[in-house]
Amino acid sequence: MSFFLSWLGLRARKPQEPAHPRNLPSPPDTPDSLSVIDKDEILEDAKTIAFSKTANAVSQQILDTYADLITLPDFYPSQKINGLLGALVPLCCETHDQRVVSQVLENPEIKRILPALRRICSQSESCLESYWADRIMSLGTGPDSVYEALTTFPYYENYEQLAWFELQALRAAKKPKDPVPLKCAFLGSGPLPLSSICLLEQLQQASGAKNQVEIYNVDLDGEAIRRSKELVERLGYKADGMYFIHGCAGSDDIDLSSMDVINLAALVGETQAQKEDIIINVAKQMKIGAIMVVRSARGLRTVLYPELDVQHDSCTEIRQILQPITELHPMNHVVNSAVILRKIDPAVGPEGYSTRNTVGK
Repeated sequence: MSFFLSWLGLRARKPQEPAHPRNLPSPPDTPDSLSVIDKDEILEDAKTIAFSKTANAVSQQILDTYADLITLPDFYPSQKINGLLGALVPLCCETHDQRVVSQVLENPEIKRILPALRRICSQSESCLESYWADRIMSLGTGPDSVYEALTTFPYYENYEQLAWFELQALRAAKKPKDPVPLKCAFLGSGPLPLSSICLLEQLQQASGAKNQVEIYNVDLDGEAIRRSKELVERLGYKADGMYFIHGCAGSDDIDLSSMDVINLAALVGETQAQKEDIIINVAKQMKIGAIMVVRSARGLRTVLYPELDVQHDSCTEIRQILQPITELHPMNHVVNSAVILRKIDPAVGPEGYSTRNTVGK
């Protein structure tokens, strides 16, 4: 037996004295370990300095642009304003580390001028659309030529791609077998209703029901409604299904109860609080299961457009009426974000909505 035990390495061995524990001092830092720590600290310091330099440079460009914009007599398209806004928009669409974005938006000078700068951007956008609405109508006579002129608008691709993004988000907000929305309202449509035209075209293609899609364009500015209505009349069959209402978004004078989708333009409401009031008033008129698409902005893009934060504590009432579904934040040349919400059936809760037999009714 001892033979097998020794062969297996299991022979009993004389027990060894247990080692007495000793409190050994920690090994001293070696030059290599110190150099690693130093390098990490140096790299982090270098990043912090680089972020600050970038934030300062971006902030200064925004401040310089604002200083030039406020000297202009008006905001209609010209070589000067085209150059200023043509540089500001891509600057605000750049992708930066969140620390850079935070430093820019928390810069006291940026915070001071931001409301005025947004108003200038809003006025400039309205002037640009008015100018191009008149230009397009002067360039074309028949529907095809007017439509071709429409596609030459400098930001046409931006509007087209944003409408496509929003359509995909609408699909995600619906159940798989829900029908494509056929009746929509666009609040704050402006003098050049490009968003509505792009949405109309894409809904027609998605539904296969060209003659059933309806888009109702709503704007508080009577002149904007006049221009956009005349342009659509020139587009003829290219814009069948477009209608116009002169009025205030969220007022009792406008009946939105039959709409499948309600879009709020980015410039409807200058602040979070104003947007919340409008959204609540509009939401109360919506039918159960209808979708609201609110255009917003994120990051440096909030320099150009106000942001809607539906997770904010102040949006409690909104979340009691509308269920937030998703948020879309493009990272390319498309400027606007989109917040998608759905009208809640209070009897069944957020997940129990039903849109059966309601689309188009």
